[in-house]
Amino acid sequence: YRCRKQSPISPLLLHHQISLKLSGLQEELNEAKQAMLESEKKLKFKEETAAAAMSDRDAAIKSLRLADMRASRLGERVEELSRHLEESDTREDSRNGSRQRYVARANQVWY
Repeated sequence: YRCRKQSPISPLLLHHQISLKLSGLQEELNEAKQAMLESEKKLKFKEETAAAAMSDRDAAIKSLRLADMRASRLGERVEELSRHLEESDTREDSRNGSRQRYVARANQVWY
């Protein structure tokens, strides 16, 4: 290998320069591989976290629907029992006079 107006480069020096260049490129490649592995780990973690969050959300929605259905059934049952109680009070009042009884309405909030 010769350049104009320069002395010839010894094969040993040329080999050394190429080895240094290759070593630098190998180091850059290893750093890029490591960065890629870290990115893949982060992506996998984010995907798993997102999947868990969606699963939790679905479970919460299912739980809320079930609670809403139970509350609705309980509300219907309270209304039914209130009607029975009012009917019973009406029959009892007609038998016993004007005795009053207070009945909770089904839409009244209970704490």
